[in-house]
Amino acid sequence: MNAGGSNVSVSRVGVLGCGLMGAGIAEVCVRAGYDTVVREVSDELLQKGLARIGRSLDRAVEKGKLDGEQRDAALGRLRGVVALDALEDRFLGKCLGGPSWEFPPDFAEAELEVHAGASLIPGLSDRVR
Repeated sequence: MNAGGSNVSVSRVGVLGCGLMGAGIAEVCVRAGYDTVVREVSDELLQKGLARIGRSLDRAVEKGKLDGEQRDAALGRLRGVVALDALEDRFLGKCLGGPSWEFPPDFAEAELEVHAGASLIPGLSDRVR
């Protein structure tokens, strides 16, 4: 993955936000083999986002793009949380809307709370494909 202009080895990804864009990015990450944690601000929003990912993976199986084993493996690499501390040691992608150069309050909060080795990456979806 190219993170911030340099190639780095990434195995764990954190996604802030599990709306339409965040769910899509989380799905791309788990399908690509990354251990992925998606963080949302409430359990209700988190469950909606996780359900969206599950439905999308089910559709991929129905269309023959994945088999059931691949879907199950992808889901096994996905974890949803509302607590920021679960994002330590992860490369984080912004999925909260707004211009990619403006980090929303969640990013400022995450930057203070995640492990010092984590990196904050706007536009993560451009870097995992």
